Parts: sequence; structure tokens; C-alpha cells
Amino acid sequence: MHGSGRASDIHSILGNFELIIEDSTHQRKDIPLSSERIDPENIGVLGDDDEISLNSPDDIKSISTTQKVESSIASSIFNLSNCIIGSGVLALPYAFKLSGMGLGLIFLAIIAVTAMYTYDVLVRSSEYTGAKSYRGVATELFSRKIGYFCEIVVALFTICGLSSYPLIIGDYATSIVNEFVSTPGWYSSRAFLLITIAILVFLPLSLAKTIDFLKFSSLFAIICVVMCVCIVIMYLFRAIDGSVPFGEGEIVWVERGIGVVRAIPLMSMSYTSHFLILNIYSELSERSVPRMRKVLVNSAIIVTSMYLTMSVAGYSTFRQSTNSNVLNSFPDSDVSAMIGKVGLLITLSRQEYLGQQKE
Repeated sequence: MHGSGRASDIHSILGNFELIIEDSTHQRKDIPLSSERIDPENIGVLGDDDEISLNSPDDIKSISTTQKVESSIASSIFNLSNCIIGSGVLALPYAFKLSGMGLGLIFLAIIAVTAMYTYDVLVRSSEYTGAKSYRGVATELFSRKIGYFCEIVVALFTICGLSSYPLIIGDYATSIVNEFVSTPGWYSSRAFLLITIAILVFLPLSLAKTIDFLKFSSLFAIICVVMCVCIVIMYLFRAIDGSVPFGEGEIVWVERGIGVVRAIPLMSMSYTSHFLILNIYSELSERSVPRMRKVLVNSAIIVTSMYLTMSVAGYSTFRQSTNSNVLNSFPDSDVSAMIGKVGLLITLSRQEYLGQQKE
């Protein structure tokens, strides 16, 4: 019979191999794949017309071994930090204006700790279930229906987030180009600039198969954000020296009213990049929860340092005149604000791509 003949061939090929499995206690066991452990009846699932190309142990190794993309801890830190840092950094000074300096510091600290804890929960859930996506983790822990529900929620979240980035990018690109052209035309229109950026930036980045491909552009994007933070700090020093005026009003430590409630979601969104954490974890070299925690801790330090600096410096400078986009609080003729917009334009262009990599 065909099934018995195939079973005999597989017995001879697998005779010298060992299968490594994990039992329920996660203990590794070596089980020899000898002919006594293979039931010839189970080979009958193969059709009579099926062909088996396993002619040598090397064939088995080539089939069972797939190419795995691995990211170092450093590149994972850059990618996660850049995923977290986005346009939200521009709204943090405004959130401090709504809540007050004191409450703002407390809220930001609580939200940072909570966000990193939820990242850690997702990583541990992925490690426990072996799944690498929200749907997979939810399916293993609960049910298939819950898994599909989580998939829909993540899809809606990323779609809503992605739809906002072109609006911000279009605003920045239009204002930047109009500063350098004397007569506005089709080449400075919002539609033309968005299409150009999509072709020159979004499309090439979207061709990348893995997030690790973006480790160098992530580092460059973080540098752009640092540049924006430095621009705000320098403007604060100029205000202290008297070269430029402070914003209207005084620094308030504790605000009262509905503004405090509005400040919390602004700060919360600044730490939101949960839809990509499982992708980053799945690509981490020598993947383990302790190694991923190093990524989380270092990313939290980088991101929170930038957020604190931007929030305190921006609110201390512009005070009650702080705009929801801190760069719009600068005078229109300020060159440093224009440089900051260019840096944020680069960062947001990468964010638009990263949102597509949720799965």
C-alpha cells in the first residue's frame, strides 16, 4: 500500500533525529523519533497522489527551519520609543496648562507606570500562550469570539489613528512649503504635498517586511523629537534672558474644573503604542520576558524624559497662552519653530507607517 511505503521511508529518515517538546510545566524533553514511535496508520492522511520530497535529513532541516528576523535590544528600544513618541508630545504642555504643573507631573508619572505595566502584561501573555498577535493571545486565553473582537478593536484604533496623521502632516507640510515660496500654487497645495509624501516616504517604508528594518530611521526620528524638545528649552532660556516675552498669565500648580479631566486622555494617548508591542517582542533576539523588560524600562526612561522636559519647558514658557500644539505657540516668524515642524513631519511620517504594522 502507498501509506505503508511512505511510512517506511519516513522511518528511515527520522531514525536518527530527536524531537524537543515542552510539557505543561515548560520542561524541555528529548524524545527520539524512532520507528517504534510512528504509527503507520497515521500516515494514511496523505493522499495517493501526494509526493514526499524528504529524501535526506537535510531536507527535513530545511523545511523545519524558517528564516527568523531578530532585533537586538538596542534596535528594539529605538523602535518602541519611536512608536510611543508621536504627535502627542506636542500636546503635553497644553495638558499641563489644563491640569496645572503639580497635577500634570503626578498624572504623567501614574500614566507612565500604568502604560509600562500593561506593556509587560501583554508580553507575559504572549510568552504564556505562544501567540504573537492580539487575536492569538485573546483566543488562547478566552475564546475565538473574544479574539476576533480584540482584532476589530485594534483595527478601529489604528484606522482612527492613521486617519489623523495625514491631517497633521498636511498642516505641517503646507506651512513649511509656504514659508519658502513667494506665490502659492498647485505645488504647495495640501493634496499635492500629501500625495508626494505618500509616494516618497510611506510607500518605501511600507515595503519593509519587518519592524527591525526601521531601527536606523527610528533613531533618526528620536533625534528629531529631541531637537524639538531642545528648541522649546532654548526658547525658555531666551525668555528668561528677556530676549523674548513669556506667555500670558502665571504658572498654576493645581487647576480646578473640567480642564483636569481633558488633560488625562491627552497624556494617556502619549504612551499608547500597545498595538505594536507584540510585533516588537516577536522579533527580539533570544526572546524572553526579562530581555523584553530591559527594552520596556529603557524605552520608558527615554520617552518619559522627553515628555517631562517638553511639558515643563513648554508650559513654563507659554503659560496660559500655550497652544494645543506647542509649536503653534511660537511667533510665526520664529525660524526655530519651523525647524521643529520639519523634525515632527519626519517623525509623524514614520508613525503613519508603523500604524500599518499592527499585525
